[in-house]
Amino acid sequence: MRILFNELFENASVLATNESLNYPVTNITHPFLQKRFQSTTTSSVITATWTTDQCMSCFFYGFHSLTSLTVVYKNSVGATLLTLNITSPQDIGVEYFTELTTVRSVVITMNGTYIGKIGGGCCYTMPDVSAAYESGNNDNSSSISSPYGQRLVNNIPKLRQLSYSFRELTQELKNEIDALYTPKSIFFDLYEGNRDKEPPIYGYFTEPFNFPYEPRKYSLSIQIGESK
Repeated sequence: MRILFNELFENASVLATNESLNYPVTNITHPFLQKRFQSTTTSSVITATWTTDQCMSCFFYGFHSLTSLTVVYKNSVGATLLTLNITSPQDIGVEYFTELTTVRSVVITMNGTYIGKIGGGCCYTMPDVSAAYESGNNDNSSSISSPYGQRLVNNIPKLRQLSYSFRELTQELKNEIDALYTPKSIFFDLYEGNRDKEPPIYGYFTEPFNFPYEPRKYSLSIQIGESK
């Protein structure tokens, strides 16, 4: 499991070509996944810049109408460090690459009308998950039933809800993970080698970390709720 705790695009200055005034490019840094940037045509070039060097090893994106996109990483003098060519965008997609430590700008060329939240930085790799985990849905729909059997439902789309356990954590690892906790919505890649098992999710920890102490080691259970 990889988790993007240190999302860096939120601290970037962003510009875009073909920007819709109603759906500005700053929406790609908004905490809502579906608060989208929209182009006035079927393509756009988004440029994100920082004033200091950034560390990046992954690129997340979600809620889009993309047919393809190209992501170019550049250093302080504009030299290209890496180019990602994404030809089959996923619903929530992620790309990994060798860690770059001198990123000053990212140029994203998108083919498609809109894109939602974008995330980038250096992902944290969690310890091995215990074999058992829980995968389900949270249904926030409301309903009213009459004594005669009539039923009215306010149907709200289900949201994914997952639970994972980690065992045999050392004191050092426990402290390291505990320091990373955030109440914000962030990107998770639950099984980076198996998209069919559980695809990536934009979500949040439903409760702070708790580390029950076992003889000489700690355990941890996390619950992840889906965000939109």
